[in-house]
Formats: sequence, structure tokens, C-alpha cells
Amino acid sequence: MPFVKLLIIAIGKLKDDAEAVLFRRYSERLDPFARSIGIGPLATIELGDARGSAIERKRAEASDILSRKPSGFMLAALHEAGETPSSAQFAAWLKSCRDERVAGVAFVIGGADGHGGAVLSNAPKTISLSRMTLTHGLARVLLAEQIYRACTIIAGHPYHRG
Repeated sequence: MPFVKLLIIAIGKLKDDAEAVLFRRYSERLDPFARSIGIGPLATIELGDARGSAIERKRAEASDILSRKPSGFMLAALHEAGETPSSAQFAAWLKSCRDERVAGVAFVIGGADGHGGAVLSNAPKTISLSRMTLTHGLARVLLAEQIYRACTIIAGHPYHRG
């Protein structure tokens, strides 16, 4: 069976204990389950916030993100103007990444100013988790839950009912 690795590259650290607990919950549920269907594990790289003007921060954060993306991984940038897939559509896309033997998917969560142009131009996939603005921590929790949900859909597990 093909195998696709998952990585979240995030600007900033989870500072809220409740968000960290929820993120850990979905990440820990995901890893043993997802491996059985050729997905995972879910790793995380937390990068520091850049300094300077908004343009300088976006440029520096983009450079940092791109330098940490493993070779062969597809970038999937979380972005307000990205696609808004249903959970089933997200699962189908993740399954296609696995089946097409993509080495890995690096989901990228930008800083407070959003992504720099270099990230967006290197990301063949952009995803919006909501039309509403989310905090960095909530975006990370929601992404982890949706990755877990996608894996349950792929496996035919009853977690997702609809």
C-alpha cells in the first residue's frame, strides 16, 4: 500500500493549554489508526514569529517555511481564499495524495499577517477551514480533527456520519 506522511508547519506555538490538549488528542488518535491505511504519522514543526513590518514578516516567515518543507512534500497552505472542501472531499483529496504516491503533505499555517507570496506560489493546494477568521491555535486543532476525520472516512470507520 502506498504511504503519505503528514506534517504541519506552523508559525507560532500553541500557547493555550486547552488547544494543546485538543490538538494532542486528535494527533494521538490519528497516528496508530492512520498508519493502517497508509497515512501518517502527523508531525509538527513550530516556527517563531518574525519581526519587522507586515511585508518583512511575511517574507521572512515564507522563507522559514519553505526551508523546513521536506523534499518531495506537497505544500497545502491554509488560506482564507483557499478551497472550502467538505470533510468527504478533503478525505478524497488526502486519499488521492496517498494513491498517487505523494511523499508527504506539509500543511502550512501562516502567521498573523497570513502567508507570503512565496508560500502561496509554491502551494499547489490552498485550503480554507472556514470563511471566518480563526485563531492560530483553533486552526491547528480544527486541521488535526479534519485530518483524523478524513482518515476515518477513508477507512470506513463510523466516526464520520455524514
